[in-house]
Amino acid sequence: MMKWKVVLDGIEPLSDYDIDVLSLKTPDGSCSFKLELPRNLASYRIGEQGELVMSKTRPEPSAEQRIVVRGMIYKIRREGGRLTMLASIGGLLFSAIGELDLSDFNEGEYVYLTLKGGLLAALSS
Repeated sequence: MMKWKVVLDGIEPLSDYDIDVLSLKTPDGSCSFKLELPRNLASYRIGEQGELVMSKTRPEPSAEQRIVVRGMIYKIRREGGRLTMLASIGGLLFSAIGELDLSDFNEGEYVYLTLKGGLLAALSS
């Protein structure tokens, strides 16, 4: 399991789709993440802070979880001292770039991504 404290750095709508691309980063800037999500799934604000967790097992439900998605890792590559990981979440993209230790994760494996804390605090019904 990997955990990162993250800040929502940007929100970019995909044209012609009700999909937003959330840009997240660690406070020290060592890692950045992009996560595509349906716009009507939740509301979020730039600057919100929370935690991003990536695990191989389904997390136990808790009150602090805002969203849990499952996807498959399809690419892990090293470029210099930085690692890039790409995963597909039902056709939506999750990317992680930076100083990552993904030694427990492999291409072709399914992972769960959980956003916790202040991020995505106001879920729509």
